[in-house]
Amino acid sequence: METLPTKSCRNLPDLIAALFQRSGLSLDSATAEKLLFYFTELHKWNKVINLTGIREPEGQVIKHLGDTLLLLSHMDIEAKTVLDIGTGPGVPGLIMKIIRPDLYMVLAESVRKKCSFLRFICASLNLNGIYIEEKRIAHDKQPDHLPANGFDLIVSQAAGSIKWFVKTGLDFVCSSGSMILLKGPAGKQELDKQRGFLESMGLYYSLINTSLPMEGHQRLLIFLKKRQTTEA
Repeated sequence: METLPTKSCRNLPDLIAALFQRSGLSLDSATAEKLLFYFTELHKWNKVINLTGIREPEGQVIKHLGDTLLLLSHMDIEAKTVLDIGTGPGVPGLIMKIIRPDLYMVLAESVRKKCSFLRFICASLNLNGIYIEEKRIAHDKQPDHLPANGFDLIVSQAAGSIKWFVKTGLDFVCSSGSMILLKGPAGKQELDKQRGFLESMGLYYSLINTSLPMEGHQRLLIFLKKRQTTEA
């Protein structure tokens, strides 16, 4: 982990620290260094292969780290096993793992070049307890590293529709676990259209309307949880 920030990335340490401060989360020096490495490499790799549509490093930090911090601020603190479906360049799953190394993390991504980036970051940072699965997860294609009782938490950052997210991941979440989908403002209208579907799948749902710690871009966190059945 010896990569030095490029000129365009030299203000990122202060930006990373400011995002944590605004989120009310603590940041130690080791985590800050790892996040700087991640975002520096993301910017470099993204010039050659398309990992994210956000081109400027400051925007990558504000939006990708911002989304991840929102999720960490609202997720169940007891959740220990996490699946990120359609993680792309590791948003939010890989960033979650850097911040919370105690998490058992599975990153599912079908695009090979994105998986190459994920493997490079994990190897460079010597991350343990994280698994990159180069495959398209589906209800009949379970993760290779599925915990015996299912995942405590399944997440996805705007990778697909609510219906797709549910159909893809519901079978892999444990009975007491949760699913969280990060969406933009249009997510509210989509949720309204899918209420009947969610009820038919036996899911409770709730919505947190929030915004990024910086620049105020609106974000919706859609929480899904299985209804608990009681035996007569």
